[in-house]
Parts: sequence; structure tokens; C-alpha cells
Amino acid sequence: MPFYISHIIHEIDYIQKKCENQTIDDLYSDEDLQHIVSRALEIIGEASKNISPEMKSAHDNIPWKEIGGIRDKIIHGYFSINWIIVWDVITHEIGDLKTLHLEIK
Repeated sequence: MPFYISHIIHEIDYIQKKCENQTIDDLYSDEDLQHIVSRALEIIGEASKNISPEMKSAHDNIPWKEIGGIRDKIIHGYFSINWIIVWDVITHEIGDLKTLHLEIK
């Protein structure tokens, strides 16, 4: 498995583990959870930016630009992060993203 893909999968697993049995209210009130989630999303975004253009082209069903964009929004706007959107990503999209990345071998 390519190096950066393994990092993405690891961080997705980490987010899923840390957010298991959590609610959006927990995310709002727990600064540690906010830090964990935002840092993991930063790593996922940064790793996605380092995927080769050839691999991105070969797996164009993965929203590479959007993944990197999440990282940029967190890095450049930490104090204005929309935790509702982050929670939606965690609860509705990140599992699908993991599945897509697992298909890359």
C-alpha cells in the first residue's frame, strides 16, 4: 500500500476510534476531542496532497481536492471551524473515504 494512503487510513481509523460513542455535543464541549479530530483531518489532507498525480488520476473517484481543502480550512481558520460540518464528515463520509482508500493497493 502506498505510504501516504497508509497514513490516511491510519488517521481515519484513529478518528473513528476516538469518536466512537461520542456525540456532536461531546465534540463541541471537549477541546481534546476537537484537537484530536482537527489534527487527524490535517494529516489526512496533507497526505492527500502528497499523492502522485498519476495515482490521483488512476483513482479519480476519490475527492482529492476536497480532502486537501479540509486541511486548508482547519490550518488557516482554526478558530472558525464549523464543527457541525466536521461532525457530518466524521459520521457520514469518513467511512466511505476509508473504503475508497482501501481499494488502492
